[in-house]
Amino acid sequence: MIERRKYSLYFFLTVLLWGGFAGCVGVLHAQVRSAKVTISTDSVKQVENGSIAAFTLKIENLEPSPFQGYIKINETHGVSIVGRDLIPVQLDAESSIYYPLRISISELVPAGTTSFAVQLIDLKEQLVTAFKSSLFIQSISKVRLLHHGSTQLMKQVGDSVEVTALLRNEGNNREDINITASFPNLTGGNIIKHKRIILSAFQDTVVSFKRIITKELLEVNHYTVNIAALYANGDLINNIMVPIQNAAGARTYRDPLHQGFSYNSFSPNSISVSGRNIFTGNEAVQINGRGTFNAVGGSLAFNMDSYIYTRNNIDPLVTNTYLNYERKNTGIVLGSLNESLETFINGRGVKLYHRNDKETQSIEVGIADKNYNLLGSQGHLVGDRGYTAFANAYFNNPTNKKKYQASVIYDQSELHTTESIILMNDYAFQLNNELAAAVQVGGGLTRTLDGNSNYQPSLALGAKLNGSLGEYNITSNNFYSSGYYPGTRRGLAQFNERISRRFNKATIWLGYNYYNYDPNYLKRYFLFNSESTSNSLEAGTSIAISNNFNMNIAGKHQLDQAYVNSYIGTTESQQELKSWRLTETFSWKTKNEQHMFNFSSENGFGQLSSSGERQLQVRASFLWNYRTFTLNAYYQRGSFSVREAVYLDNDGGMSRLNISPTFHKSFLNNRLKTSLSVNFNRDSYVGNNWSFSTDNSYEFSKRFSGFLNAYVYDYKSTFYRSSSFVNMHTGISYKLPAANHRALCKRGNIELFLFFDKNTNGVFDDGDIPANDRIVKIGDITFVSLTDGSVVYKKVPHGAYTIDVPSSDWYANTPEEIYLNTKSYRLDIPLQETGRVTGGFAYNYDERLSEEVSNQLGGLRVWLLNEEGNRISTLSNTLGQFTVFAPIGEYIIQVDEDSLPDNVFTEYTPQKINVEKGGVSSVPIIELKVKQKKVEVKRFSS
Repeated sequence: MIERRKYSLYFFLTVLLWGGFAGCVGVLHAQVRSAKVTISTDSVKQVENGSIAAFTLKIENLEPSPFQGYIKINETHGVSIVGRDLIPVQLDAESSIYYPLRISISELVPAGTTSFAVQLIDLKEQLVTAFKSSLFIQSISKVRLLHHGSTQLMKQVGDSVEVTALLRNEGNNREDINITASFPNLTGGNIIKHKRIILSAFQDTVVSFKRIITKELLEVNHYTVNIAALYANGDLINNIMVPIQNAAGARTYRDPLHQGFSYNSFSPNSISVSGRNIFTGNEAVQINGRGTFNAVGGSLAFNMDSYIYTRNNIDPLVTNTYLNYERKNTGIVLGSLNESLETFINGRGVKLYHRNDKETQSIEVGIADKNYNLLGSQGHLVGDRGYTAFANAYFNNPTNKKKYQASVIYDQSELHTTESIILMNDYAFQLNNELAAAVQVGGGLTRTLDGNSNYQPSLALGAKLNGSLGEYNITSNNFYSSGYYPGTRRGLAQFNERISRRFNKATIWLGYNYYNYDPNYLKRYFLFNSESTSNSLEAGTSIAISNNFNMNIAGKHQLDQAYVNSYIGTTESQQELKSWRLTETFSWKTKNEQHMFNFSSENGFGQLSSSGERQLQVRASFLWNYRTFTLNAYYQRGSFSVREAVYLDNDGGMSRLNISPTFHKSFLNNRLKTSLSVNFNRDSYVGNNWSFSTDNSYEFSKRFSGFLNAYVYDYKSTFYRSSSFVNMHTGISYKLPAANHRALCKRGNIELFLFFDKNTNGVFDDGDIPANDRIVKIGDITFVSLTDGSVVYKKVPHGAYTIDVPSSDWYANTPEEIYLNTKSYRLDIPLQETGRVTGGFAYNYDERLSEEVSNQLGGLRVWLLNEEGNRISTLSNTLGQFTVFAPIGEYIIQVDEDSLPDNVFTEYTPQKINVEKGGVSSVPIIELKVKQKKVEVKRFSS
């Protein structure tokens, strides 16, 4: 037995050795053969999807005999030879040739390196030699979020409504996508749901979100859900709006301007009465209100903020209180005016305005004094502080994206004892699709009110640039005004420049900022020089380490100059602070954004010119949020400005510390809302202070709510008197009825009755039954018929409305439009069983002899006419195909020649067609012909 095993082992080793030797000989033989005919080309070529790459092959025959064979490439997904799969090749003995080869790269080849082999085979299709080459496909990120499905319907409480979107990766990279769906919660906020999707290159998927239908949701006619898609680094891909439609069978009309929410429940129209500083010397009754209502063919809006003090004979304070009446886009505002133009306008006055329907053009003029209290000051109703008159015009052309705004202001100031005129022009425009620019040109004239001085002219110029140039993002914001410019930006020069570029997950930027403030006045009201200058140069990078974690690092050099305790006209007290700092920022959040963290630190050193010593500069901010709890903290050590260094840091120990935790929570189905906040602030210059605040509100009903707020403050100072106080603020708020801009028009009810017309006679009789759960659209509002087949639309303004019953299995013969001009309008809608008619269009013409046409196939109309003269229409799709559902019966089909393109006609004659229940009737292809060109024949005489 042992001997047999020994002989078997010898036999196995012998076979193995001879087999290995034979294999080596075969390999050597193949190598020798391939070495006599060689092929070579580029090793690596950089290409794009959908392109054609050109290669030049060198084929060399070293054998003494000719060679015949074929060129081919091995099977590689998305890579193929343009033309034939096998390219014949013939070489003489001991010769070489260069052969051009074109390789097609399809759209479906993923990014990165794709290898393929160029092979040379003989006439027996045996491999002779091969050369391996690689294609490097450039990376393309292209993801699209698309609508998927139609409008979603809400039918009853407890059901779920589902919104869907199609996410398509048209790029050649594997993408990590974050999807968010924002559902309105009908109280002014949003409920946000998140999903993470991994998409391979050229893949698509359907994403869905669901929400339970509540009683509050079913009270609204419709609302929209915003679905957004973001790349892993946070860049927005795009967003879509998905409409959700209430499909109740009986409903009351609501103004389209107030659709989407229960407007009466959450109307901005409200009034509140409360008490502030209760049981203190500053006790006051506070009355606040705002709203918009119908009035005399237009609308009347109001706003009121007032304090009525109950002690110490303090005058009432009424601010931000006005009436605004508007009719046909023209209005007047009377009361408190607050305008932010080239100078702030805050006082009592009147303003007239007019704008177009799209609010792209407007003009306004007004005048206001300088008393912010509507009742005057110190018991004097008439103010003596001066006044401001203004005119402002705005024009916006959305088509070419150009905007122009011009304003002129006349200001008389008793404080400065001057009168001024200011003119400003602001023009914004697009340089291209990626780059926007704006210029500002203005100026002013100023003189004293006593007339003893001439007008002092001034100039103001500005320029902005924002957008991208190739791979670079650019932001430039610049403004200059001379010292006597009477606007709020008097004596200002600022230049803010920033350029950045993104590299995959990292962004680098470089920024420069210059600021100089040096105002001049005709009369000196300030003893000290207020001129200050700041220069800073900053460079940094932002890196998205992961989907939820980002890091920023930047270096900054800053030079600040200012006059401290220096009288106007002197320069001996100019101080300079040079700083070199490094800034680090780290931010992190969970996918559902319920937990987030942010830390920012700026550290370095500064050198003040008066001392010459370098001092440490450190400041850091911290934010931590977990659901209902938030913690903010701030710490500073050292001075970051000239005035801090001179006034607050004489001993080099300037420091600040602030810690503020906050808790907020809702209870009882969001009816009770409460927040608690504690704030501790420690300042080396002024001392320590504590504050505690709480805000609480409770909704007793949809309109009525109450609130109780408290604030406790304790202040202890090293240099000033310490103090502490408690402020209680409590009151009630009532939601006023919402404005209905069509309330003054006549109204009526639209009643529809849907039934299955079994005998197709158009009348509800024996054998017919009501059609429930059928979708009906009255105008843009969707209904679902009730169990008795009825649809009721109440209190609808008189006018024209379309009726549509979309369905493929049952046809509804409805008028194209109804007109409501009575208290009640009733319409019976018979639903009749249908069949299907299909067909298509095709062009048949000689391009050489015919007029030029676009070969349009979509939007061509076909009519079906029955014996009663009723007609059903349909439109062809982009391929020229059409499908129409029609009730059972006989029809004549004809083409609407008015829908054909210019110079196109058809010789198709109307034909009879029979539509059967559930059947398909096909119409032969309808030929479209093109008018022939007019050919001028010139004759020449001999």
